[in-house]
Amino acid sequence: MRFKEIFVAGFGCLGQLRLPLEGQFNLILAPNDEGKTTLQNFITAVLFPFTQKELRQRFKPWTHQVYGGNLRYSMSNGEEFEIHKQIKEGTSKTDVVRLFPKPSNQEVTDRYPSSRQGPLIAETQLNMTRESFEGIPVVKQLQVAEIGDDRVRRGVTEKIKSLVTTGREDMGLEKALAKIEARLKEIGKTDRGPGTEAGKAASRVQELERQYQSLKALHTELEEVLEEIRTLKQRVERLKYRGRELNYQVRKARLLDLKRRWNEAEALKASYEKRYQEQIPDAELVRFLEEKRNELLKYKKIDPQRLKQLQSKLAAVKENSIRANQTQKDIDELKKELKSYEAKAVAYPEIYSMFSVTDIRILRGLEQKLLHCQQILSQQEPQYQVRTAQRVQIKSRLGYTRLLFKISAASCLASLFSLFWLPLWVVGITALFAAVAALCKFRIKKAKESLRTLEQKIEECRAQFLVSTEKLISDFTLAESTLRKIPGLVQPELPQNLQNTSDFQEIKELVKLWADFYMEAEAKLLQYTASQDYDQLYEKLIAFQQVRERIEKLQDEVAKKQGRVEDLDQKTQILQEEVFQTLKEWCPEAEGDRSIKVAEGYIEQIKEKQGDYEALE
Repeated sequence: MRFKEIFVAGFGCLGQLRLPLEGQFNLILAPNDEGKTTLQNFITAVLFPFTQKELRQRFKPWTHQVYGGNLRYSMSNGEEFEIHKQIKEGTSKTDVVRLFPKPSNQEVTDRYPSSRQGPLIAETQLNMTRESFEGIPVVKQLQVAEIGDDRVRRGVTEKIKSLVTTGREDMGLEKALAKIEARLKEIGKTDRGPGTEAGKAASRVQELERQYQSLKALHTELEEVLEEIRTLKQRVERLKYRGRELNYQVRKARLLDLKRRWNEAEALKASYEKRYQEQIPDAELVRFLEEKRNELLKYKKIDPQRLKQLQSKLAAVKENSIRANQTQKDIDELKKELKSYEAKAVAYPEIYSMFSVTDIRILRGLEQKLLHCQQILSQQEPQYQVRTAQRVQIKSRLGYTRLLFKISAASCLASLFSLFWLPLWVVGITALFAAVAALCKFRIKKAKESLRTLEQKIEECRAQFLVSTEKLISDFTLAESTLRKIPGLVQPELPQNLQNTSDFQEIKELVKLWADFYMEAEAKLLQYTASQDYDQLYEKLIAFQQVRERIEKLQDEVAKKQGRVEDLDQKTQILQEEVFQTLKEWCPEAEGDRSIKVAEGYIEQIKEKQGDYEALE
């Protein structure tokens, strides 16, 4: 195998390095740590599976992203190949290896066997493993010591060193050292000897170094001075420009002030001549202005704080007036709405004002309780009738049985007194009468027990009737205040104590009487309210109550707003009185009309007088 070209895309410290190799022997010279050993490891890593984890981590590219490269080589049979390898993260199995023959450039990687570490291209072509390749063709520096005996090792080492150093094989290390020693004697081994070349060169170097440092310091100082000069020149230019600008502004301000004062004097004279309709001579101007100033002095003496307070009070008067007017408008709107709701309320019959939603609920509950009581009576009535008939039947049979018992007992006693002289068949009849008497006695006992049980059930049924009826009467009593609100309704007279009422028919008639009374009350109520049923009446009553509630709410709002208007009027009157008392103190002519506009006019007049005084000053 002979290498033609090496291209390192990225491998350790090497990157984007292309080395064309020609001839029989190629020598690569470089200082230490420049990548010679890295290049040797790169060749092995490209040809064989790169399985060592520590080496994969160690030779990651320092400055390039692509990890790998290409090798172009030829075999002994003349075939030429180029192998491309890109090392990926993980193991050697993930590396991308591609083999191209020259000059066809058709990939033939699949023609070579592969293992778990990757394709075995170099193993197949060279018929050797990675370890054999590193042990035979590749000779490392530390492995030279293992070749032959001492004499052979020294000879090989000397030739390699001579070849590497001088390019000649006959230039051994000893000869080179001898030449170096002779040259050192001429130059001088150290720079301490003053007569040697090394000593002279060292002295010259030190002198040049001192001159260089001195010139460097002077150059730095010169640059600082020049920079300071440039800064000062720029500052001088800015100050000159600022001075010219300020001078212009001062002259401009003086001219504007003189012009303003001249215009004010002309305007003051013109305004007074126009106001007082007389020409003011220049000689009389000072005296005239002095007299006017004395007249306006009383306005100047007015405390500005009091004037400000007076303006605040006047603003409060205006605000109160606006609020009172707005509130009065709201009252008018509320009264219109109140009138419309009162018209709606008048459209309802008078009875609506007597009833509430609670009354309707009471009447509906009373109707349900009445129906419940009638349902109980209708359910219990058949049982009560049956038990009453059973009681009559048992009492009738009990009477017959008692009569039969008395006859049988009397016959039995008569037979016992005549037992010794009566025939035998009479004795049998006597025994038969005794048995009948005993049976009748037993039947009488059973009939009494049944009668008592039946009487108890009848009493329970009657008690249930009475409880339901009394509860109904109690409900009607509670609803009496509601029923009395219905015009023309007469309540029936009923017994106060129902315990003496034992007849079911009486209780039934009593319930019917209450039912008729309720039906009459319902009919009259629906008639007076012009409603078809309780649902319609309920809706109308809710609407009526809503109208009434709205009327009451509107009345309350009107009353509150009227009170607010009265309060605002009272405050306004007090503030107006204070304002005009103060104005009268300052302006005695402030009499008569006490409107807001008049007060504002006086305040404007005072402020104008004060302005005139300031102008005169």
